[in-house]
Amino acid sequence: MFARNVLLVALSAGLLSACASVSHPPVIGQNAKRSGTTSLTVSADSSFYIGPFSTLNKRCALIAQAKARILKAPAHGRLRMIMREGGSGYEAGSGFAHCNDVPVRGTTLHYRPHAAYTGPDDFIFEVVFANGEKRILPYDLIIR
Repeated sequence: MFARNVLLVALSAGLLSACASVSHPPVIGQNAKRSGTTSLTVSADSSFYIGPFSTLNKRCALIAQAKARILKAPAHGRLRMIMREGGSGYEAGSGFAHCNDVPVRGTTLHYRPHAAYTGPDDFIFEVVFANGEKRILPYDLIIR
């Protein structure tokens, strides 16, 4: 069921947005997670997106793309950065929640496990927003 659902961590972060949209493969939006590890169980025959990450203004217009870099690559899968469109994921009550239905293009990471692999995998990436804020985002995965 997880492979068909979207997990969206949606906390307000001022002008910063990590966006998520419903699609296949699923999108994992990391809106304001600043510490801790995200743990996921994913199907061996699936993949998922994280993001897109971007900076918006109050009118929901793109100010700048976030930059990302892989700090630790997965040992049993492929992690790549792409540009992708998605919807914002601001929490209700945020000054930017009205932007949640507006498509935004941003830096996105795509993970796919190696063929026929099952077991643990992990990776770490860093996102740097237009205002200089840096987020280091570790992921621990169980591939089944």
